[in-house]
Amino acid sequence: GNKRKFLTRIRGMEEYGIDGKSLSNDVSHRFACSASVESNPVGRPALKKNCVEIVFQGRLDVELTALLTGDEQMSTHGGAKNSDYNLPKSVINVSLRKGIAAKKK
Repeated sequence: GNKRKFLTRIRGMEEYGIDGKSLSNDVSHRFACSASVESNPVGRPALKKNCVEIVFQGRLDVELTALLTGDEQMSTHGGAKNSDYNLPKSVINVSLRKGIAAKKK
């Protein structure tokens, strides 16, 4: 099997007025990936009330950070352009699984 499959999970977007379902649709179109919205993730920390976790297929940590902060210079992917989200970088926390190196710039 291929051990290099990635999932990118994002949670807590409701705190910034971003609807999980519409974000998942937007990102799946921008980056041509599969996305699902989970309200009760199994085997991971519980979510706050009325919050969801969005799971994207693929490694999108840099692309999502660029999209959510509106920093088009971060990613070369065209899908990160023209973002309306504008979250501060300080609220984004990227945590990689053990043994996964950060992307080279």
